[in-house]
Amino acid sequence: MGLRSGPTPGYGLLILLMARPWSAGGAHRAGRVWRGKFTVRRRGTFAVLLALLVVLAGMPQAAVADAPTPTTAPLVRFLTYNICGNSLESGCTSPRTVEPRRAEVVSQALEWKADLVFLQEVCRQQYNAINTSLMAEGYSSGNFVTTFSPTESPGLCSMDDPTDTKPSTVVTGDYGIAVFAKGPVTSRKMLNPSVGPYGDVTTATAKEDWFAACVEATVQSVRTRACSVHLWPNHGAPHDPLLTLTQAYNLSIDPWLNDGAAVVLGGDFNPVNRNTYGSRERPRSADLDPFYLGGTGAIPGGQPMIETDETDVDRFDYECRDQAGHPVVTRCRSGQYTHPTNGKLDYIFLDESHFKNVAAAVDAPAPSRQGISDHLPYRGAATFKHCNTRADVYADLLRVDTGGDLWRHFGRSDGKIAADECKTGFGWKNTELIARAGDVDTDGDGDLYAIDTSGTLRFYPGDLDSELFTRAPREVAQGLGAVDRLAVSPDMDGDGHPDLVVRTGDGMLTRFSTRTDGSLGPAVALSSGFGAYDTVLTPGDLTGDGLPDILTRTPGGDLYRFAGKADGTLDGPVKVGSGWNVFTQILAPGNVDGDAAGRGDLLGIKPHSTTDPKKDVFLRRGTGDPSAPFPDPPAVLSDSDRSGWGFPAADRLF
Repeated sequence: MGLRSGPTPGYGLLILLMARPWSAGGAHRAGRVWRGKFTVRRRGTFAVLLALLVVLAGMPQAAVADAPTPTTAPLVRFLTYNICGNSLESGCTSPRTVEPRRAEVVSQALEWKADLVFLQEVCRQQYNAINTSLMAEGYSSGNFVTTFSPTESPGLCSMDDPTDTKPSTVVTGDYGIAVFAKGPVTSRKMLNPSVGPYGDVTTATAKEDWFAACVEATVQSVRTRACSVHLWPNHGAPHDPLLTLTQAYNLSIDPWLNDGAAVVLGGDFNPVNRNTYGSRERPRSADLDPFYLGGTGAIPGGQPMIETDETDVDRFDYECRDQAGHPVVTRCRSGQYTHPTNGKLDYIFLDESHFKNVAAAVDAPAPSRQGISDHLPYRGAATFKHCNTRADVYADLLRVDTGGDLWRHFGRSDGKIAADECKTGFGWKNTELIARAGDVDTDGDGDLYAIDTSGTLRFYPGDLDSELFTRAPREVAQGLGAVDRLAVSPDMDGDGHPDLVVRTGDGMLTRFSTRTDGSLGPAVALSSGFGAYDTVLTPGDLTGDGLPDILTRTPGGDLYRFAGKADGTLDGPVKVGSGWNVFTQILAPGNVDGDAAGRGDLLGIKPHSTTDPKKDVFLRRGTGDPSAPFPDPPAVLSDSDRSGWGFPAADRLF
């Protein structure tokens, strides 16, 4: 259920993401700022902020098409493509060369942000060029498995040398199948589906070896076993009609694919009788039963799997609809064709115990590269089953990595941050300040605000069903380059909406009421003098009066509470802690440990050691005591105090 903070009224917000240096002269000076009442003395600064802030009307949410796009699809991504590397198929009009196929595969993988890439009918020279390009983009070295050697089929992969400036230099190579992973690869393997408990069809399927190229890789923190698959094209040939089915059975029950790891199979499965009743989008061939029906009792062995295009209701046929044409199931054995004449040949199967929320799209090569294959690039997407839509009471930790991807780390009852992170968004690289916002748009899921390096404020609505931040952000305001702290508090003024709180570099604190479309109400000045603090947090109600409060830290490590008042203003500072400068950053994400009282907690961040800059996270549980709402940290923190550890030093936590 979004950015969970449990029953505590505090949403938990990151204020300090890119802290600016503070001088010793910025220490707290209560006498100069407060003088008994919480008043604003520097009205010039407030006027400047109002002049800078251009509040824009809430922009309508762009409609999301039925076909998933790179900006709307679930964030575990797969690409499979039979690239016709030897150019022998009738639909492959492109010459037998390296560059067009390298360019198209790399373009498809990067645009789709694919975690796994599966290629079939690829020559070694093409694989080498693709591998080099993908490794430069963060992929591990792939796995190429030969299915035809040059001696078995001379000239099959003879082509101009892509590394030579003289086009007349012809080199030959082996022909095969490949897989790539964007994540650490721990092992590479070849599987032979032609041999197994359901039979040995090696002789019948010669002379090509119909091997699967596999890797074990860490995909978004999950141990995953993935194989690029090319089954026997048992159509139009006088062969045993059970050849492809036998391969499918053997592959589906292979022990290596059934040891508990997440499983992804992508490739050209070549099913027989795939165009049921002449339709290119009704792949009901029995050859695929081991995958569609595995683990159901109807098919012995294997495990239940889901194909990434079987939930697209636009492709559902009459067997999945009632007489009025309405879908009567949520999954149908259907899908868009991937070969213009031969129907749906290409598939991406995922094991159901690890994946959910599948989606798929069939793309087309760039116009300049049309004809490189008689297949179309097939893109699949899903969500890991442990990710998102988790209706618990534990607040989560969010992280932005150096590439701009957004990750969620789940809170747990023991106060530890779960290690199995989930990717929840991308495109955050140019954001300078980010704030968790609670449920601004009242759709039941948490939202975010962010200011980018140009000073533009945007509202990022969370998605209730997926908990992803992939919906189009809404530009809210411009000219906020002077803001160096950003937060969102629970309702401060009683209007029923959260309030955005900003601080400018000269210490002015200002509040804006939010609206359900993410836009803002008029600015309300709270106080000057907040330049005395290096951290400003909005942890919710600390005093027990039902009104949200503000919590700050001085560079010297003292904590001060500013109690909220019913009119949306603040009382003066009250010291409630010390020694907090042991942390380089403090977060208030909400109820991390999910305690029954619903108290918000704090997370302190510090480098692991003087020689290891990776970030450790320490939990300081809420006490419910207004005078000491959080226990002061010890001067020396022990490992037992850690809630999480090993976060990359350059990543931003909130």
